[in-house]
Amino acid sequence: MRVFIFLIFTAQFSFSSFGQNFYPEGFNEEIVVEGLYFPVGYLPVDTNVSMVYEVNGKVWLVENNIVHPNPIIDISEEVGWFGDNGMIGAVLDPDFLNNGYLYLYYTVDLHYLKYFGTSEYDPNESEVNTASMGRITRYTVNTSDLTTVVPNSRKIILGETIGDGIPVCTLSHSVGALEFGEDGSLLATSGDGSTWVGMNGLGYNGTGNLPAFAYDSLALELGILRSDEMLGSFRAQYLDGLNGKVLRINPETGHGISNNPFFDPENPDGARSKIWSLGLRNPYRMKIKPESGYGYMENGFPGIIMLADVGDWVWEELNIVYEPGMNFGWPMFQGPVIHPLYWNNPTLNTNAPNPLFGDNCESAYFTYQETVIASNAAHSYQYPNPCDSSLSINADIIKFFHSRPPLSWANEANTSTPFAVTPSYDSEGNESYHLVNNENFQGLSSTGGDFFIGDHIPEEYQGSFIAADYTGWLRAFHFNEVNELEKSELWNENIGRPVNIIYNPFDGCMYVTTIFPSHIRRICFGGNLRPVLKFTPVLAYGPSPLTVVFDASESYDPEGGPLTYLWDFGDGNNSTEPTTAHTFYISVGQLLHSVSLTVSDSLGASTSAIIPISLNNSPPRVNITSIRENELYASDKTTKFNLLAHVIDRETTPDSMMYDWTLRLHHNTHYHVLNTFQGNDLITEISPTGCSQNETYWYEIIVKVTDEGGLSDTDSRFIFPDCEGEMHLALENPLVVYPNPVNSHLHISTLTSFEGNFEYVILGIDGRKVMDEKFQVFNERNTVSLDVSHLLAGVYVIRFLIEQVTYVEKFVKTDM
Repeated sequence: MRVFIFLIFTAQFSFSSFGQNFYPEGFNEEIVVEGLYFPVGYLPVDTNVSMVYEVNGKVWLVENNIVHPNPIIDISEEVGWFGDNGMIGAVLDPDFLNNGYLYLYYTVDLHYLKYFGTSEYDPNESEVNTASMGRITRYTVNTSDLTTVVPNSRKIILGETIGDGIPVCTLSHSVGALEFGEDGSLLATSGDGSTWVGMNGLGYNGTGNLPAFAYDSLALELGILRSDEMLGSFRAQYLDGLNGKVLRINPETGHGISNNPFFDPENPDGARSKIWSLGLRNPYRMKIKPESGYGYMENGFPGIIMLADVGDWVWEELNIVYEPGMNFGWPMFQGPVIHPLYWNNPTLNTNAPNPLFGDNCESAYFTYQETVIASNAAHSYQYPNPCDSSLSINADIIKFFHSRPPLSWANEANTSTPFAVTPSYDSEGNESYHLVNNENFQGLSSTGGDFFIGDHIPEEYQGSFIAADYTGWLRAFHFNEVNELEKSELWNENIGRPVNIIYNPFDGCMYVTTIFPSHIRRICFGGNLRPVLKFTPVLAYGPSPLTVVFDASESYDPEGGPLTYLWDFGDGNNSTEPTTAHTFYISVGQLLHSVSLTVSDSLGASTSAIIPISLNNSPPRVNITSIRENELYASDKTTKFNLLAHVIDRETTPDSMMYDWTLRLHHNTHYHVLNTFQGNDLITEISPTGCSQNETYWYEIIVKVTDEGGLSDTDSRFIFPDCEGEMHLALENPLVVYPNPVNSHLHISTLTSFEGNFEYVILGIDGRKVMDEKFQVFNERNTVSLDVSHLLAGVYVIRFLIEQVTYVEKFVKTDM
């Protein structure tokens, strides 16, 4: 966190007043812990017990908001506290109350690093403002009283010896946050290890200049850095280094995990085996979105990560890591667009040799600017070889496009763009941005946040992300299912200097740690929660007269109080019973009726819903007839598709229907809404997106048809890129693969009879085997069932070799 260095001495004198707060009705804030020395994080244990850790290496037990007189752990002798360095991250094991595991993440004091365990070590000596490295250790806390640690329980998880840890080469951009994924993996963030001063970490990109205020040369001499890591800020892009990354490791061994995106089975302890995402400057804090992960380490997913990345003097970022291998672009990109200073300084990517070197080609390697490119609206990415633009960069070279933050706000020093933005594209499809509409703001350093969840808060704030900036503002951000910002709310304009925010699931409150002043603040909802509605039916239809039984008896008051009910049937009649019935009659010109349900608690808080009743009507049935299931589109040119749906409805003619089409582009585990259309028998163009190494793309076309009585039906089709020229083969394929998408068992039926065994293999969409060749035989019904339940969610290719002929189909595996 860059600003800590500059404010650490000034803030304690100049920071004396707090600004107005704007909490929603019912929320309140209070100081619950004070008197500690530079706290940087809070760890809830249960309703009344927590731990607070300080930047100097001490961990304190707090019971009923009272700090115990002696620390549980004091490793200040080992922790190198200078600038922004120190003990920045800590996390409790998910099974902490049973195993007592506490993980700590800190910069090691250089004197301790070099001499501990030798005769030259002096516990009173310290070497700060110099090169060092970051380390992750685990301690076992005595769970009987939580006041001490088990003797000799200390275990180094990452950074046991010089050269194994996170390189620290400056006063900042070093260690960051620790979090457990929902698959049991341990996640750690690391800064780029470079400076924010002078040449901004351009370093050794051919100029021979050292970055200002950095200790790269000493780190190289000590073995903390290797010569191939002398890249300044471009260490964030280097796949064989730990800087500028989100790391995902085994919490027992510190090794990388086999389903990490760049895992090397020959070297599981190597840097690239541990990388989950990259291209980050100073990712100070992160949080896992609740219930977004699954499985176990080797076959699972840790969850969606909300990541606060501190910017330089341009943009502050809130990033979302929703899949492995995402590249957030630093230092060539920041915020929603390129960073000209770094983009215009080509830096060699020594993991990307140019095969044309020596053949009228002067460069032995491609640059990072050639292997990491801007995103575009079509999500179609080309990587031409600079020595021959007719050739692409080799398929075996790892390439990226810029993953942009869903929210960026200008640093206060960035006077040219003093506002907050979300990403967009200009009329030519290039990276651009637009303003956050309902609120505008700047900042100084993005310091993270956490998700508000649970029965303790109103429904409208469920899942909101409460985040802060070091300037002191606290805001609630609301993101939709495709990670787009929908709303922003200012909650406090000056809460202090926040360095950590964490949700406490035991009391349902949010805890904010500020370093100036040294406080832990608690934000809780203390107002009256509105009733939670649960009712049937949500829709009713049929011939007039239509009698409908309504039941809201499962609605409840979160505080456990009594409820009252009001049903308004829209025809002058109502009911106050939780369960009631009503008969609806057709009236001239009115096919659709609306029933209003209002449930109130004893203090007057209420929740309402509308239930549509469609008389003399039944839902339409729609089928997309112009696109076959799993149809292919060209990977080298635009493909036109006809959007034509056939509708059957007993009461409404097709011409009277409303047709709403949506075009989605799926990318790995998420999707983008590219366009919407109204009408039937339309034409849309599909861009040749797909067939990129390590990237999976496919389109989905959805139609929703609504009749005059308000009833609707939907249909959809997946279409896939023709990466191997199979379009003609797919048209002649005598196999039917279903269901698609599939959850557990994939069925294959034949349109013709085959005799004997056949061979099949399942591949990832990138062509890598996920299941070795196997043999099967069709049953007497010309059908076979294949168990694919073990596959991760995604898109796969299944190849069949039957009577010396190869057939290919694609299918989508889901977890639902």
